[in-house]
Amino acid sequence: MVGDKSASFLGAYVILPEEYPNQKVYILSASDIYRNYSFDSLMYYDAGEEFISAYRNTRENKTITSTDVFTDHYDSWISSFAPITDNSGNVVAILGIDAKASIIKENQVEILMLLLLEMAAILAVVYVILNLGLKKVMKPVDDLFFGIKEISSGNLTVKLPVHDQSELSLLSEKFNEMASQLAQLFERVSAASKQLGQTSLGIMSHFC
Repeated sequence: MVGDKSASFLGAYVILPEEYPNQKVYILSASDIYRNYSFDSLMYYDAGEEFISAYRNTRENKTITSTDVFTDHYDSWISSFAPITDNSGNVVAILGIDAKASIIKENQVEILMLLLLEMAAILAVVYVILNLGLKKVMKPVDDLFFGIKEISSGNLTVKLPVHDQSELSLLSEKFNEMASQLAQLFERVSAASKQLGQTSLGIMSHFC
């Protein structure tokens, strides 16, 4: 069931860091999920205020940023952005990941499992590659697997140690940022669901 929904749940794309007139951004590459929306690679996207604000924050501060729920002419989304930098630290592109807001509200548990499975799959590949000849740098990867285990048990406040400034240790730093964003996301969704339930009860009591 999770597999069936995953195809329509998450989408990813790479954006140029330049902003064009009227809040347009240029999509370098987009995943196949967007073909149903006529949203494709090598095209301009008319970004709304919520999207462009998070995009600018990632570009200017080189940090992971997430939006609140917003609606464009395709659907309703929650988007996260991460900077892609060169060896000099300059932002050369921005990675965007979209999650359908409606599916988030309806399937919070399945969403968490899906995120964990995707993270585990990526980290498993990294683990296998590094284990072939770079065992001395495996500690940060082991920390990442520990972090996934903690999140899967419901601990969204887990923080991994950052041992140094190596590329693998920076993965722990990125994991901490993503875990924090995930915790904030579920807080917003839970608050929205609670507010919706209270509103429904108020409407029902009004007519009773």
